[in-house]
Parts: sequence; structure tokens; C-alpha cells
Amino acid sequence: MQNLDTLDDRMARLDGIEQRLSGRVDSAADRVDRAIQGRIDQVDAGLAGLADGLGQLRVSVGQSVDTLDDTSARLDETFAGALLAITELTETANSSQNTEQRRAVKFAAQGGPPFDESLGPASPEFQRQELPDGSVAYRRVEAR
Repeated sequence: MQNLDTLDDRMARLDGIEQRLSGRVDSAADRVDRAIQGRIDQVDAGLAGLADGLGQLRVSVGQSVDTLDDTSARLDETFAGALLAITELTETANSSQNTEQRRAVKFAAQGGPPFDESLGPASPEFQRQELPDGSVAYRRVEAR
């Protein structure tokens, strides 16, 4: 009987040890869970800030592209006007110039039909290019 009492006392002590170990493991698991959740929250906040920054960058790039498009359109208009003015000055200076050739130069300045090669050589300094959007651009040809 005494052996049973001793065995019962040992079991009671083991039960207490088991409860203490279980409490410590649960406490450690809670700390690890809170630490991991804190890190996840930090990453989420960083990603939200990054998403905001990318959104602002997208808006800024869109505005820059719009500004460049407007500037390009104004430059095209200015260049066409300058080309027309030069053409008119040339016409008044050289009144013996062929009428068809003058009309072709005016069309080219106003973005009309391409220059007819049969009317004479095109200006060697500029090359006319029709862009995919239908607009016309003139590029200076570099002498080689």
C-alpha cells in the first residue's frame, strides 16, 4: 500500500510539472505568434506605401507624357508655319518657279500629300516622315 501512496505522490508531482511545461510552451508559442504577426503587419504597411508611391509615379508619368504630346504638337504646328513662311518668301523671291512645284511645297508644309519627286529634288537638309498616328514630322538629315 505504501508503494501505491508513493506512486500516487509521484504522479501528482508529474501532473504539476506537465501543467507548468504546458504553460511555458503556450506562452512561448504566443510570443512567437505575436512576433510573426508584427512582422507581417510591417510588411503589409511597407507594401501599402510602395503601392501608393507607384500610383503617384504612374500619375506623374502620365502627366509628363501628356505634356510632351502637347509640346510636340505645338512644335509640329510651329515648324509647319515656319516652312510655309519660308515657302512664301521663296515664292516672292523667285516668281519664275513652277506653279505645280509651289503647290506641292504648300501641301507638304500643311501636312498634305507627300512631295512629288517629279517636281524636283526635295530639300537635302530635312526628311519628311509620316508617323503611325497620322502626323507628319520633319527630321534634319545629318551630312556624312
